[in-house]
Amino acid sequence: MEDSSNPFYLHNGDHPRLILVSHHLSRSNYNTQSRAMMMALMTKNKVGFIDGCISWFASDNLLFNAKSRYNSLVISWLLNSISKEILESIMYMGSAHEIWTNLRDRFH
Repeated sequence: MEDSSNPFYLHNGDHPRLILVSHHLSRSNYNTQSRAMMMALMTKNKVGFIDGCISWFASDNLLFNAKSRYNSLVISWLLNSISKEILESIMYMGSAHEIWTNLRDRFH
């Protein structure tokens, strides 16, 4: 996909081990870290995966598979930015939106 305005666009530098923010989320820095992560995801046009704008209902398997792949990528970016103490409680959540909402509800 060549259209960088499309949330399914993948830059050649985007990979699961990429660290988008410089510090790990902890109990005391939620506001700063959530803002930093939101800005990083905005630059990559992936905010729809955490704010719920990208629906999981797809008309075909290819679209569902693409959404699953990109959701997993965004989850990996979120997990890379979270302290180990918090990580254990969200590691097995199924969507980036679910993780983001859980963190917001817990720390905001």
